[in-house]
Amino acid sequence: MQTLQDRPIRILDDPAYKHFWRLFIWVINLRLVPFWQERFRDPLTVPFRYLFYDGLTRTGKALLLVALWINFGSYIHATNYPMSGASLLVLLLVVNYLVSRSASPNVAIERRAPLIATAGETFSSNITLTNLSTRTLKNFSIREMKGMPVIWPTESELHYRASLPPQETTTMQCKWTPRRRGVIHLWGIAVQSYFPLFLGRNLQRLKAQHSVYVLPFAFNHQVPSLRRLAAATNRDSEAGFANGQYRQSHEYIDSRTFMMGDSLNRIDHKASARRGELMTRLYGGSQVAPSAEVHLICDLSLAGFAPWQPRPRNPEVLDRRLAAMVAIYQRAITEKLTLGYWMVGESWGTHGDEIEFFKQLTVVAPTRNFTVSDQLPAGNGVYCLVIGRWREELLEQIQRWQAQGATILVFMLPESKQEVGKLPPQAGWTEFPGP
Repeated sequence: MQTLQDRPIRILDDPAYKHFWRLFIWVINLRLVPFWQERFRDPLTVPFRYLFYDGLTRTGKALLLVALWINFGSYIHATNYPMSGASLLVLLLVVNYLVSRSASPNVAIERRAPLIATAGETFSSNITLTNLSTRTLKNFSIREMKGMPVIWPTESELHYRASLPPQETTTMQCKWTPRRRGVIHLWGIAVQSYFPLFLGRNLQRLKAQHSVYVLPFAFNHQVPSLRRLAAATNRDSEAGFANGQYRQSHEYIDSRTFMMGDSLNRIDHKASARRGELMTRLYGGSQVAPSAEVHLICDLSLAGFAPWQPRPRNPEVLDRRLAAMVAIYQRAITEKLTLGYWMVGESWGTHGDEIEFFKQLTVVAPTRNFTVSDQLPAGNGVYCLVIGRWREELLEQIQRWQAQGATILVFMLPESKQEVGKLPPQAGWTEFPGP
C-alpha cells in the first residue's frame, strides 16, 4: 500500500471507521517521494547531476573530496595541511574538464531491441552509433537513461570502446535486468566519454524511446509433455502412444525434433540427415496430431482478495501462474503445437498472435472471480487451464467443455499450503509443488 493505486475502496456495508482506518494505514505507508527520472530537468538536481554525479567518475569524486577535506580541515583545526597538494588536485580536475570539452560526444544513434523480456534475465539492446563530429571520439561507453525500477550494470560492466573515427559507425550493447513483471518505457541513451584522464565524463543524452514488455520470472518446474497428457485422456490414443514407442502399429504422420524420453527405435534417420539434428517419427493414434493447436486459459482470481483492496498484497501468486503459462507455451512449441486462442483476462485473444499474448501477460491484473464462456472458440486442439485453487464449479465447467469434444488439461499451482493436494487425480491433470 505504497502507491496511489492502493487507495482503499469504500464499502457501504462496512462501518465508516473501518474505511477511515484503512485510509490512515494507506496514508502513512504512501510513498511521497517520486522516482528519480533522468529525462526530467529538475532545476534543483541538474547542477548536482551534471557537475558531481555524472560529471565525475569515482576516481574524480575521490580526488575532489580529498581536496575539499584538506582545504576545510586547514581552516577548522588551524593545522599545516599541504595546501599545495589540494590545489594541484583541483587544478587537475579543472584541466581534465577543459580538455575533455574538445572531445565531447556528437553522435547519432539507432536502437534495435526486442519487445519481450523476462524478469531476472539480462535484457540487451543493440545500439548503432555514428560519430558526427570532425574529431575522433575517444574512451566512451553507452548506457540507458536511468529512472526505471531495474537493475543497472555497474560502470565497469558497461560496453566500452577506445575510439571511433569521424563519420564511422559502430554497434554497441546496452544491458540491464528487469526486477518484476510489467511494462518498462525506455526513454533514451546516454553516450559518455572519459577522455582524457578518466576523472570526469562528458555526456550526450539522445532520445530513443522503446517499450519493453517484461514477463514474470522463469518457471522453476518442468512441464510434462502435452502430447503425453493429451494422449492419456483418450484410451485409443493412449494405447497407440504406448505401442508406437516400440513398433510402427499406426500410420506415419510426420517427424518432429527428438526430445528426452523418445524411444531410439523411432528415430527418423533420413529426416535427421536432412535437418542436421535428431528427428523422431510420429504415428497416427500414438500422439496428438502434430498440426494440432494449443489453447491457453488462465484463472486470474485470487483467494483472500478483500473487496476494499484495489490490488492484492502478494502479486507473486499470480506471477507464478503466468510464468507457468509461458512455460506451457514454450513446451508446446518444442512439440510442434501451434498457438491457438488464449484467455488471460475477460475475453479470448487473437488466434495465433504470440506478441499480443506476451503483452497481455505483462499487463494483466488479478480479479476476484473467474468467469469464462461455456462456448469454446475452437473445437480442435488442446486446452490448457492454469489455476491456483480447486473449486467444484470448475469441474462442471470442464465437463461442459469436454461435451463439446475438447481435450482439457488442467495445471494447478497451489496459491497457499491449504490448497496443496486438492486437485482431483484425473488423467492429463497436473499439480505442481506448492509454495
